[in-house]
Amino acid sequence: MDINQLILTDDAVNAIEGGAWVGNLPGAPGVEVKVLGTTSAAYRKAIGSKMEAARKASKGVPLAQEQVTQMVREVFADVALIDWRGLEKDGKPFAFDREVARQWLTSRNGEVFADLVATAAQRLDADANSYVETVTKN
Repeated sequence: MDINQLILTDDAVNAIEGGAWVGNLPGAPGVEVKVLGTTSAAYRKAIGSKMEAARKASKGVPLAQEQVTQMVREVFADVALIDWRGLEKDGKPFAFDREVARQWLTSRNGEVFADLVATAAQRLDADANSYVETVTKN
């Protein structure tokens, strides 16, 4: 096995840490989102802080799955999602808006969108070398 399949290139690490465009997402033809990876330092720091605060507030009572899911979505909204392209509203291009993104990512109505962002971030983590290679070729 080639060692390059087991390690990340510097460019791949930079994509995870600084964000990369991820497309070809299920159920969203033509949509791309620019995301940080969930293994990025910024994402890990933000989710760690939220989890620590929630654990302190719960005074030892285990966090409910709904609480954890909400924290993850908040971190996607505040940290991981950087931009989007290919989204429309009423047939017109819809520019990235952090507040709208936060509303969608943290509400029940936005579950499909939240899954899309999570999928993109996880794909970036899992295959950063390929994303960087594809971008470099184009």
